[in-house]
Amino acid sequence: MEMEMEKGTGIYHPHSQDSLCRALLLALFATASTKDSQQSLFPLKALPSESSRDSTQHSHDYNSSLMPNNSGSFHLTILGCSGGPITGTTCSFLLKPASQDYSDLLLNYHNTKQGQRNNATTNTTSTNPTTTSSSPDEKTRNLSKDCLVLIDAGSLLNSLVQMFTDNSTFVNSLLSMYQDSLKSWTQYTNETNMSVSSSPLVSTASPVMTAVGFPTPLQLASQFANMINSFLITHSHLDHTASLVINSPVFQTVKTIFGLGSTLKALKAHSFNNSTWPELPSFFKYSQLNSGDISKINPFFECQIYQVSHGELEKTESGNSSLNEVNERYESSGFLIKNLETEKYLLIFGDIESDSVSKLDYNLKIWRSVSDLLVHDQLNSIVIECSSVDQETTEHLFGHMTPSFLIYEFLTLRKCCFKKIHQEESEFIASEASLQRDINVAISAVQETSSSSPQSPTPFYSKINSFFRFRTPSHSNASHNSHDSHNNKNNDSHNQLNDKNSRNINVYDGSLARRRSTTTNTNTNNNASTYKRRSISLGNYYNNHKHNSKHHHQQFNIGPDENIYSDKFTQLESQPLKGLNVIIIHVKETFDGHDPRQGILEQLNVLNQRYNLQVNFSIGLPGLTYQL
Repeated sequence: MEMEMEKGTGIYHPHSQDSLCRALLLALFATASTKDSQQSLFPLKALPSESSRDSTQHSHDYNSSLMPNNSGSFHLTILGCSGGPITGTTCSFLLKPASQDYSDLLLNYHNTKQGQRNNATTNTTSTNPTTTSSSPDEKTRNLSKDCLVLIDAGSLLNSLVQMFTDNSTFVNSLLSMYQDSLKSWTQYTNETNMSVSSSPLVSTASPVMTAVGFPTPLQLASQFANMINSFLITHSHLDHTASLVINSPVFQTVKTIFGLGSTLKALKAHSFNNSTWPELPSFFKYSQLNSGDISKINPFFECQIYQVSHGELEKTESGNSSLNEVNERYESSGFLIKNLETEKYLLIFGDIESDSVSKLDYNLKIWRSVSDLLVHDQLNSIVIECSSVDQETTEHLFGHMTPSFLIYEFLTLRKCCFKKIHQEESEFIASEASLQRDINVAISAVQETSSSSPQSPTPFYSKINSFFRFRTPSHSNASHNSHDSHNNKNNDSHNQLNDKNSRNINVYDGSLARRRSTTTNTNTNNNASTYKRRSISLGNYYNNHKHNSKHHHQQFNIGPDENIYSDKFTQLESQPLKGLNVIIIHVKETFDGHDPRQGILEQLNVLNQRYNLQVNFSIGLPGLTYQL
């Protein structure tokens, strides 16, 4: 007799019809096991073995493997990821399902456009007229050409031409502007849980150009641009829409633009308005989405849009602040994209600011929504902006992220994941506890007849206890060098959250983010980092009080939700964000000769380690393709 299990939940109902009978049998077994002993050996197997579980059911063993795992469902190619103010490489991301090959897509598109003439030329050995009919494979190929999506359109044709011409130069185009950039793009990439390549489109160029007779990269780029039928636009700023406007004469078919109402309204009113640019009603179809809406993009993808805040709008002399009169904040958005083949997700944001700055809960709603996908291994990668290193004040952020604000958001996401895990484990344990009570009653009834008094059986909390296992002090405070290690251990063990309203955080000072030359920096105790470090605030963000001591710690209020920094999260050995790929985009170029990407990555990694998030941070670069 088996206990009933609610379909799709993995939760047993101990009060089903056979529950008490099973409990009685288990009690008899337990009594027999303790006949010659006063100790109760209680080898109860209330749950089926891992091998017997349906693979679609959610296992509650969240500590069994790297999570979230890379599903390899998406190929994301960065056409542009700069936050400006230079032009030509601003934000634009080409997405396709991993199951589709770029070369096949181009050839199929060209063959479809030219009819069956190229097929007849290629297959010279076949003269059967029936080959002109549409076979199932051909239908699949024709369908598969509509699988490309462009998220934002700051760059398009120019980037494709550069990639087809010399992609190695294109990949290093942003890094080459700074004298202290790291030697290789691989040093900006964490490939622990993803694979990155600089060659997919480049390897496509030569054979396809030969096959279809395109003599120049520009011709190939124009064909490629025409294969993109869907544009997801996060907001209407020029660095995210410029190529949608300027490259529009190349488009030979109608393109669908997905976005919030405010985004589409701004595009029609201020870009395609017959003043700034021709209206081109036959070029574009607008698909307006409200925050939370889910829409099918093409046969391979669907998306859910989320509204986010991109800074407070300044009032003009006329008193008008912008398109957004209600809350006087500029709307941007993020897209949660689902691969319909694999049922895996990718989350990608436009410009965004932290909830701790906007005092809104836009981001929190997103984290709550996607936490379920994270803990159940359906979301493994997030693409999000971090525009500059940490600054003294929030005055000049203009609705963007810095490392500390971004870490704040991931701490919030971690809390949402733990809440989700708690919720599921509570249901799981509640069912076990109810079964345990039935068994205890049965044991008592059986053993009363033999005047036995067994000890209470051990509760079944092994799974939740294995997840919420605290790290050892030596593990929780990994150091960069021996001197920092000694200081960190002392400070962390005595100062971390002695007061629940306070939190210490040690990060690189963005105002002093200047990379010294290697000739003047040979002290290994600095561990290749020459950024001066000081304490800053997250909730009550920066204040004007500076500290001269490198290792001085400052106490401060941690902001809107003090519990988010609780040791019960940071000190846990198993982390729900472990292995999460976070690709940083929209880095603003600087004019002091120093690489902002290197500074941002170092700051993020310091905070990532301090709070034990175990996230894999990478800096996005143009020309790279990420398998996610």
